[in-house]
Amino acid sequence: MNPWKQWRGLNALVVDAVVHGSEAVERVQRGLAKTPFGILEQIPPLAAPVRIVRSVHSLALATTHGSIRWTARAVGAAVEAGLDVVEKREPT
Repeated sequence: MNPWKQWRGLNALVVDAVVHGSEAVERVQRGLAKTPFGILEQIPPLAAPVRIVRSVHSLALATTHGSIRWTARAVGAAVEAGLDVVEKREPT
């Protein structure tokens, strides 16, 4: 097998692992937060502030994990571009 294909495959595997891992962790974090927020929202004086905190929490999760996934994809694309350059310079 072509070693460049192997490097590209490894790159794709790592990017996929980070992206899908981040998606899984985000789902778990949202699920873990759901119960306490739900309980606290049942207490009338706390309901409004808890909804705000829940929204901020949700935005923080989305931003953090979105950044992780964007960075993984960007690094993967940079590695792919680097592999293209190195492969073209390799003598045949």
